[in-house]
This record gives sequence, structure tokens and C-alpha cells, in this order.
Amino acid sequence: MARQLIGLRTKLSAFAAASVFMGGCLIAGAPAMAQQVDEVTVTAPRVVEHRASGARNEHPATVTLSRGVGYADLNLATQAGAATLEQRIKDTASGICAQLYDIYPETLYLPNPTGQDCVAVAVDGGMTQAKAVIEATRKIAMLPNEVTVTAPRLVVHRVSGARGQNPESVSLSRRVQYGDLDLATQAGAAALKERVKETASLICSQLNDLYPESLYLPNPSGQDCLSVAVDGGMTQANAAITLAHK
Repeated sequence: MARQLIGLRTKLSAFAAASVFMGGCLIAGAPAMAQQVDEVTVTAPRVVEHRASGARNEHPATVTLSRGVGYADLNLATQAGAATLEQRIKDTASGICAQLYDIYPETLYLPNPTGQDCVAVAVDGGMTQAKAVIEATRKIAMLPNEVTVTAPRLVVHRVSGARGQNPESVSLSRRVQYGDLDLATQAGAAALKERVKETASLICSQLNDLYPESLYLPNPSGQDCLSVAVDGGMTQANAAITLAHK
């Protein structure tokens, strides 16, 4: 028995080293290796029991082989991109399950006592991760990729004001695009915020040109055009940035 255990451990260790080189990870009774960015992890399970050990009613061991499936080159917001990732997961699951059965052939090991289908389990695990990524990607893709900056102004013509007429509320809005920015990065988020500030400054200046103080009374509300415009735009920008990190 001791010799069989040593042989099994040696086999596990040797294959673990080889599988790391191949991009996979073999683990006996332990979680899979941490997932990297822009990939899902496909894990193939196998319950192994040596035929000699099984004759003595010894407990089987559970081993897994994992491999990352990348999707950085795919647009998961499209049907084609999602289908390609699904096919990659299926191909990877089939490949690593075949590897497990090569390492633990039925000539030496009993058939899987759980009746668990290796490929089906591996595909299900990978697709659970893939569906979550696809859903998040599509939510982001449905966003308008823009925020609206609005500058407010209360205007009272000097002549009308002398007659006690009520001020009129006017506003000027402009859209700020961010489809070219990666809001999940610090640089992308900072660029959007700067665009909001620049746009707010521009449209407040335009409002002042449209309603010059030579003809209109100063804003009777005391409201600062630039602050209000920036605050409104930043509220939308921060919401978009938060969503980009999910």
C-alpha cells in the first residue's frame, strides 16, 4: 500500500509540473488556481481509485485539472463573440478530461464511481463564469456611452426686472462622449471627469454670452452655473465609472 501511495504522489507531482507548462493545473483535493484577468477557468474533475486499492475498499481520491480560457480578443457583447467563447470552453473541457483519463486509465483505475460526466461538469463550470462575464459586458454595451452636462441660468431682462417681472429659467446642455475611454482604468475615469469640467465651463460661458449682464440682471438665485453643471455631469460620470468596474 505504501508503495502505491508513493507512486500516486509521484505521478501527481510529475503531472502537476507538466500541466503548469501546458497552461493547466492539476490539484488533488484542493481549489483550482486563481483566475486571471480576461479568462474563465475550466476545471475537469475525476474521482480516482486504483483497482488494487479498490479491492481493499480504500477511499477514492478526487483530482482536478484546470485550464484558463482567454476571451480578451472577443467582443462578448455580440452573439458571435459569446458563441466563440462557449466553443473554446467546450474544446478545453474535452481536452483536459481526455488528459485526466490518459493519466488515470481504466486499465489501472476503476471507472468513475460517482457516474459524474467529466466533460459536462467542466463545461457547466466554465459556462457559469462565461455567462456572468457576457451579461456584464452586454450591460455596459447597452449604455449610451455619454453623459449630459447641463448649465442652468435664471434670466431677467433689465427692463423687465424694473417692472417686477419674474425671472425666466433657461438652460444649455451638451453631451460628453466616452465610448473611446476605458472607464475601468484610472486614466479613463480621469479623462471623462476632465471632459465634464471642460464642457461645463464651455456651456456656462455660452450662456453668459447669450444673456450678457449688459442686458440681463445677474443671476438672481446666486446659483453658480459652473458648479451646478459640473455636479450634474459628475453624478452621471461616477455612475458610469462604477458600472465599468463591475
